[in-house]
Amino acid sequence: MALGILLSACASVGNAKLEDVDEPYVKQALSRGEGTKQGMVDLFGQPQRKISFDGDNEIWVYSYRQYKAKLQNLTNVSVLFRGQNNYSKELVLLFDKSGKVRQWKLSASEESVGTGFATQRLPAEN
Repeated sequence: MALGILLSACASVGNAKLEDVDEPYVKQALSRGEGTKQGMVDLFGQPQRKISFDGDNEIWVYSYRQYKAKLQNLTNVSVLFRGQNNYSKELVLLFDKSGKVRQWKLSASEESVGTGFATQRLPAEN
């Protein structure tokens, strides 16, 4: 039963294929000739967003977010001190008019957020 509670305390959205992707992996994929639109679709599927510019340049954005509840959420004082760890990763690709990757950026971030009464951030005063 405890395992079920812990498993239900985790949620993710976006492209789960990004979870284990790092910069060396992207560099290797691009050097193997997969630096085309079709190559990226083969690796990661369709992007979450596509942005087109004049001149036929296009940006594709892949993103992944994971939310994990902290263990203190399972205690009697969880209403006061509960929290979660948020992890996000984003891969942004710039394609030229021939459909090849010209630039890319992989970014990742992690933060701890208080969601209990005693751990929430108060709004800033004006």
